[in-house]
Amino acid sequence: MESKRRWCGDQHVTLMLGDSVNLKTVLRVVDVDHRLVESELSGYIVETTPTWGSILIHFDIDRISPGDFGERLDQFMVGVEASGPLTLNSRLVTLPVLYAGAVGPDLEVVAAANGLSTEETIRRLAVGTHFVGMISFIPGQANCMWLEPELVLTAPKYAQPRTYTPEGTVGLGGSSIAVYSVASPGGFQMVGRMPVPTYSPHPILPAFESSPILLRVGDRLRLKSIDRDEYEAIAQAVREGTYRYEIEESTLTVDVGVQVMSGGSP
Repeated sequence: MESKRRWCGDQHVTLMLGDSVNLKTVLRVVDVDHRLVESELSGYIVETTPTWGSILIHFDIDRISPGDFGERLDQFMVGVEASGPLTLNSRLVTLPVLYAGAVGPDLEVVAAANGLSTEETIRRLAVGTHFVGMISFIPGQANCMWLEPELVLTAPKYAQPRTYTPEGTVGLGGSSIAVYSVASPGGFQMVGRMPVPTYSPHPILPAFESSPILLRVGDRLRLKSIDRDEYEAIAQAVREGTYRYEIEESTLTVDVGVQVMSGGSP
């Protein structure tokens, strides 16, 4: 597989896997990232950070020199195929979302931008499968791409970012979905809000016992539509510590040449 590497100091290297942002590149990035942490190089790797088109690799300079690590990384990439089917470990995570109204004030903007009714816009958001390709600079914030081309929605980002976005907001910018894990500034169109956390540094729910971040690169999201009564009931269950997430351990098989997807349990 064609790749480039760029040094970022003496303990980090960026592995560049594509020049444009598209689903094929994102799927390949996740595949290479998974392979890296299972390869012989894993003994030298401290952490990997996959993004839309690259992977930042932090390696242990006390165990291997930059030159040796770079050579081994090049050798590793020789054996990685650039096309053909992929099978990834990919959890299917279903999250409840209240769309439109006060929690999704930009839904009508998104509907108008796509020439759709608000009902059809919500349907596409709710039935679509959103592939987590990156955890961005905000702790636990997942950025996603659609796996079904026929459902894709697009919308412009804010011309001037707002200073406040509530925790749990679901946003759309370009054709990317963002799940706002904490209250923060933002520029994506706000289409709805979840009553459940995706980042919890002081966990009260079992899903956060092993990590404060719920979502992982390679996950698939379903953003299930709920009504106001369901929203309030789920929010209460979260406060009481009784809420349980819908998470299915499964696999994702994709032919990146035609971008046909199927999922199943291992």
